[in-house]
Amino acid sequence: MLVFFNKNRLEKKIDKLLKIFSRKEFVDFLEIMIDTKKIFWRSFIMGIAKGIGAAIGFSVLGAIIIYLLKGLVTLNIPIIGQLLSDIIKATEESMK
Repeated sequence: MLVFFNKNRLEKKIDKLLKIFSRKEFVDFLEIMIDTKKIFWRSFIMGIAKGIGAAIGFSVLGAIIIYLLKGLVTLNIPIIGQLLSDIIKATEESMK
């Protein structure tokens, strides 16, 4: 009879799997996956946090861009300065 696997190798793999399944993190993960209320609330809170983070990041990035554009206007480059001045005025008016 042909043997397609090494018994010692198989035992090592089974021991490795048992160690993984017995870890506390894995057990906690299984408990969370079974309870659908925990999944819902965790996903809900994560979504809110991501939305707030995106809003804050966009606001900071927008403020930096407007600050840099104001700096370009002060350089008095004829065509670019006028265009940027119009953009800045429009954005400041829409913020009011």
